[in-house]
Amino acid sequence: MIFRNDIQGLRAIAFILVFIFHLNSNFLPGGFLGVDIFFVISGFLMSSIVVTNIDNKKFSFVEFYLKRLKRIIPAYYVCVILIYLTGIFLYTYIDFYSSLNGSFKYAFLFLSNFFFENGESYFGPNLSENPYLHTWSLGVEMQFYLFLPILLYYGIKYLRFILPIVLLFSVLYSCKLIYLDNNLTASYFSLGSRISEFTIGILYAQYFNKGFFKKDLYNDAVTWVSLLTLLICVFIFHENMNFPGFLCLIPCIATANILISRNIYVLKFLSNKYLVFIGALSFSLYLWHWPIMAYMRYENGFYEFSFYQLLIICFLTFILSYLSYKYVEVLFAKFSTKLFFGLMFLIVTI
Repeated sequence: MIFRNDIQGLRAIAFILVFIFHLNSNFLPGGFLGVDIFFVISGFLMSSIVVTNIDNKKFSFVEFYLKRLKRIIPAYYVCVILIYLTGIFLYTYIDFYSSLNGSFKYAFLFLSNFFFENGESYFGPNLSENPYLHTWSLGVEMQFYLFLPILLYYGIKYLRFILPIVLLFSVLYSCKLIYLDNNLTASYFSLGSRISEFTIGILYAQYFNKGFFKKDLYNDAVTWVSLLTLLICVFIFHENMNFPGFLCLIPCIATANILISRNIYVLKFLSNKYLVFIGALSFSLYLWHWPIMAYMRYENGFYEFSFYQLLIICFLTFILSYLSYKYVEVLFAKFSTKLFFGLMFLIVTI
């Protein structure tokens, strides 16, 4: 698949939304939708890669999983382990063993969504001090990667029928948790609820990649409406809504419409060098921004940050993320598979 700078730009916007929301949910009430944007992008990109390789008879399950591991695990484990080591010094004995130790084990296994699914609300005050809270989305993403190639490889001839059914059942499952079980927390963290967002990305990648209409004028209209819709969502959606449920379809479809956009102005904006740079760092930025905020909140004992603390958070997030990107993400990507697993084994055992 051809590398697309505009997708890097969209990743950057997704991170910026999440970052602002995590600084203070009052700044941007619907900023948490950045995670949903990431999920749609993942479904779009990964399905495009897998299906292209299947069509060209070059697909390998082993190669797919290895590439995902090499892309995600190094920076993720370095961050997760350093968070744990920092917590040893910052957390009280009781908090360390009652909260951090348990969430670390689940985060390490990419199962954080299950840990937090059975706990408090994502927006709860105590969780705002848990440095592993953000790993729930990475757990969901890794679990999605586990099943995606199996679905596409064995069901490729029937995707036109399978994907709408998967989408419908995922939304209904989320609504069941919200409205029948009255368990908004489980719905928010559940892989079953979030599959719909990945599926929208897959559907667009496979069937609407060239737009809906032959005339660019109509496709441009869809793009502008989608941008406006997404903008409205990030300002009017808030943490007390029954989300994801049916509501997630609005920002996710808007995101997917932008992904297939051929609008020259949108592509130029998303492809500007500043957004592309942030997009390249987005994975490390996402890894590091939350634990910095969580530990600062834990030390301060309150949710809101002062102006100087906001500056410190921005500075530390960028520095740690840049170091993680340059000396972990990029470096490990160059290693052979044997060397990669050898170094990862060393990091984990240390």
